Amino acid sequence: MAEPTRTVSPPPRARMDASRLLPKNQDADFQASMPDPTTRQAKPSLASPVPAASPLSFVPPSEPSPAKRRPNLTVDIDADLRARVRAVYLATHHREGEDTFQGMIWKVLVELCERRERDYNAGRRFDVGDAQLRRGRPIR
Repeated sequence: MAEPTRTVSPPPRARMDASRLLPKNQDADFQASMPDPTTRQAKPSLASPVPAASPLSFVPPSEPSPAKRRPNLTVDIDADLRARVRAVYLATHHREGEDTFQGMIWKVLVELCERRERDYNAGRRFDVGDAQLRRGRPIR
């Protein structure tokens, strides 16, 4: 019969005495080095003054770029529909005022949402909270 395996654990840690953290147990030098929590102290100033920005210096945008703040939306479509959508964009984007293919898709999705909100929700946006979309193909 095989001998049972034994689990070896590290020795127990020595218990730490937390009373040393209490102010009454700290030495006078340590107490003197700590700031008084009842008074507000001014923030320390920089050692060297910061030069004023020149008129040509770069100013970062106040909000993130659209590509960084918008989540991706991935949709699988067949090759024929993809070719048709690309052809529509290439043939009409200059007349519709769309600078990018993404701009056309954005516009189509907004128009679809507005139509369904108008038809099914009296023109108001639907509020579904954090409802998750069903993944995959529906079982039939």
